[in-house]
Amino acid sequence: MKITITLSDKQANVLVGALDLYSRILIGQLENVEEVLRFSYHDLSLDKLTQVKGLFDAAKSLLFGFGGGASYGIHNHKVPDAARQAFDLLQGIRNTVARAKKPEGGFQVCYDTPRQTSLEEKLPEVVVEL
Repeated sequence: MKITITLSDKQANVLVGALDLYSRILIGQLENVEEVLRFSYHDLSLDKLTQVKGLFDAAKSLLFGFGGGASYGIHNHKVPDAARQAFDLLQGIRNTVARAKKPEGGFQVCYDTPRQTSLEEKLPEVVVEL
């Protein structure tokens, strides 16, 4: 089965952000949820955000045994393939959109050639029409 989705530039950015967060959660980077909230809701107090970060740190320690800043790598055998599939999707979308806008490339990660990490799925085929 082949599924085609047509997205605007803004929608592609939202999808890339969602895939990034999903893959990070599955490798144990739970603190990234707090970061998304911090940058999305400007009316949340620093006190509330600090408490939320503490809860995510506690959950990370409980679930994975990780301290601050630690997580699995995307290639770790304990990481579910869904994390790798999400990462591969975000790589493909991010790179294709970036190269469509600036074909000569640049130094940001969006210009890195996508490399398959999933053990079950191939890299996505992404086409951008300007």
